[in-house]
Amino acid sequence: MMKPTYRALLILLICLLPIGKAAAQSGIRLVSSEASYLYDDHLSISAQFESQSRLIEGQAFIASDAGGPAEMIELELDSSQRVEIQLRIEGADRFPAFSHIQYWFLLTNADGDLFESEKQSIYYEDNRHDWQTLSQGAYSVRWYAGEAEFGAAILAAAQHGAERLAALLPLEPPSQLDFMVYPTADQLRDVLDLAGYDWIAGHTDPDLGWAMLAIGPDAAQSLEIERQVPHEVAHHMLIENLGAERAAALPLWLSEGLASNTEAYSDPDRQQLLQLNHAAGTLIPLSQLCRAFPQDGDRARLAYAQAADFLAYLHETAGDAGFRALFENYVSNPDCENGSQSVFAQSLSELDAAWQQARFVPHTVTLEDHVAALPWDAIGYSALFAFLIFVFFGGLGGRGKEPR
Repeated sequence: MMKPTYRALLILLICLLPIGKAAAQSGIRLVSSEASYLYDDHLSISAQFESQSRLIEGQAFIASDAGGPAEMIELELDSSQRVEIQLRIEGADRFPAFSHIQYWFLLTNADGDLFESEKQSIYYEDNRHDWQTLSQGAYSVRWYAGEAEFGAAILAAAQHGAERLAALLPLEPPSQLDFMVYPTADQLRDVLDLAGYDWIAGHTDPDLGWAMLAIGPDAAQSLEIERQVPHEVAHHMLIENLGAERAAALPLWLSEGLASNTEAYSDPDRQQLLQLNHAAGTLIPLSQLCRAFPQDGDRARLAYAQAADFLAYLHETAGDAGFRALFENYVSNPDCENGSQSVFAQSLSELDAAWQQARFVPHTVTLEDHVAALPWDAIGYSALFAFLIFVFFGGLGGRGKEPR
């Protein structure tokens, strides 16, 4: 067996050589290899080698194309010249979901031949479910909870969403977009955590060409499809048309506002939510929605509502041509506060004030408001009946007394 220092130098040298060069000069060859896995559970790799002399030492290297160092595993070698590897792969810190797991081998035989195999890879995705698939044009969908009509509705909503955004802006529809739909938010959150993403309501990755959603096969599914699917299509179109870097540089109120205005079904309580927060003085300044939305659920909902209505106001005010000019200006000059000056001659803060003045009627709280706000359903008719009895019998008692 080689001395450790000598072997370490050889390993370093061979890793610097083009892959396959060592194999051509070696008396060892890889006959076959295969890999399989169960998502978030285990990875199995097997390989069969042929060597002119006995294999005396070997390692397997396993890595993700998402980055990070390769993991080295010492191989157990015998006269069969076959190796079997079983590896636990629980958690995203080992291999991120939706990446390629790469593996290769480094072997030495008794003749001193050193062999490095070509890199093999296997795509690592969620294979725990019996996925259904449906495709149409540039879109495809995978789901495992629901009937065929569910998948068809996803594809139709995607097409309509792309058409609505194209009506607002001169953007090309997706060249390819695949949807992976989980039935619950908890299941989607778990998968996105394993993929190394922060979870909000869904996730779009234009590099991989897919979007992940949480939509269950229940009574509200059609509304959720019309809300979530066009929203993710809009994000994908922005990134695919502008490039990831320029799309990320857009003010968040702009990109999220565009996505929200692409939805066929939106929050039905949006206007009431905006009106109540305006009356209470708790609207979020749009200058605070340039780079991040609140993490708190209620404030995040308000941020989305403001972005959607503000974008609709800008479109109504500037018209199609002016709105497109505004968008193009923010693409070329993503100055959140002043990017609107060339179209509106107003800063973002000034437009924020103009939007609020145009959208919300000043309201003074009156006695009628207080009365209307009383919980009459909780008070019920029993309280009213008791009050009438009190007045009636109290009145009778008062009339029965004569002054002395």
